[in-house]
Amino acid sequence: MSLAKCRRCGRLFNQVIDKNICPSCLEKEEEEFQRVKDFFLHHPQASIVEAAQETGVEKKFILQFVREGRLRIANMEEGGEPLFRCERCGKPIPEGRYCEECRKKIAELLSNQDKVKPVNEREYQRGNFYFKEKILRKKEEKD
Repeated sequence: MSLAKCRRCGRLFNQVIDKNICPSCLEKEEEEFQRVKDFFLHHPQASIVEAAQETGVEKKFILQFVREGRLRIANMEEGGEPLFRCERCGKPIPEGRYCEECRKKIAELLSNQDKVKPVNEREYQRGNFYFKEKILRKKEEKD
């Protein structure tokens, strides 16, 4: 548990979860999320601007719900431009931070990272590492 500053209201609080948001703002955020979710259940083709006007939830928070992957919206364009693009390749995406292809590539890279063969001490000694020990061994062999 650590002391953190709430990103919504600015108050200091004891942080229990990974989000930088105090318990009262977290409760408020959950209520807002439910309102937006219910709105999109009844109006699936509505835009984010319409949802913000009807629910009273700020557009930036609705976008945050989509970015977190908590909400998926059918109408992901505003003014003919997609609201979200993959942070890796730039392709338009409906939710989150990465497109499906990039998620797979990132997961593959991370899984391959675990398979890197650890180098043992003998492999280090084959190179010019531990040269002090090699010099001492050569001296001992000469004596």
